Amino acid sequence: MAMTSAAQALCRLADRDQPIAAIEALVDKLLEMAEADLPPVPLEVVASFRGIREISVAEMPRSGQLQREGGHYIVVVNAEDSASRQRFTVAHEICHTFFHEAQQVTPVNPPEWTGRYDERSDEEYLCDVGAGRMLLHPAWLQPRLESSSPTLEALLEIGDHAGASLEATAFQVSRMRIWNATFVFWEPGYRKVELARLDQKVLPGFDDGTMKPEAKLRARRIYGHPDSPFLALNKSIGSETVIGRAWTERTTTQGIEQLPTSTRVHQAECRSMYAPYRGPDGRVRDRVLTCVNWR
Repeated sequence: MAMTSAAQALCRLADRDQPIAAIEALVDKLLEMAEADLPPVPLEVVASFRGIREISVAEMPRSGQLQREGGHYIVVVNAEDSASRQRFTVAHEICHTFFHEAQQVTPVNPPEWTGRYDERSDEEYLCDVGAGRMLLHPAWLQPRLESSSPTLEALLEIGDHAGASLEATAFQVSRMRIWNATFVFWEPGYRKVELARLDQKVLPGFDDGTMKPEAKLRARRIYGHPDSPFLALNKSIGSETVIGRAWTERTTTQGIEQLPTSTRVHQAECRSMYAPYRGPDGRVRDRVLTCVNWR
């Protein structure tokens, strides 16, 4: 796939051939300039090296926004987000300044939600990658991973230590390719055909008695070692399973699960925790995080 003009400009700015290598090099140089090599990274200090003079919070329909005022920037983050989400958004917006420098453009309104790691949007994805590296740099993360086992508790400790969100931590840990484990973020949802049925309006007197579909836990984000078995996105899991009970009972569970992959059904030791979060609409959404240790 051809690089977008934004990605090409970033490569020129960093003198790198590939966009991910470019954003990583720019983040590394910035952290070196700010002398911010240990977690939790002092984002206010790091931001000041990119011309950001203020970081504020406000009620808004998105994660955050980078605003230009004269020769400086202001970063505004969502007041409803958790502290770790706000830190990720600040790091994400810092990375946007590299694109503005590379292209000499004025900031525009961003998408609603940072941290989606959506590869369909070059700039947003690269800013997510850069934010993850800024908060969870390999220089300290690698020895931490090499000296610990892949567990849910270890992931939480790393995220807390770095002041990083659960998903940012899982993404960055999986990119290190040290832990042979998979982290799955499940959310209740429907298949496409079920969504169509939910949207259908039934006229009075024409109800055929068909039961409305029930939401099931579905795999929304999956981060794992490339050699691990492949789990499909949107795959559902029953509420009676060990993973499902973490949702229905709002608790932490552990046990053996039979997980269907692209080749066969795999046995895995799964530890799951109920981990709700606040969505872009301000509402709290159900979510379960599972650490899958393959057998």
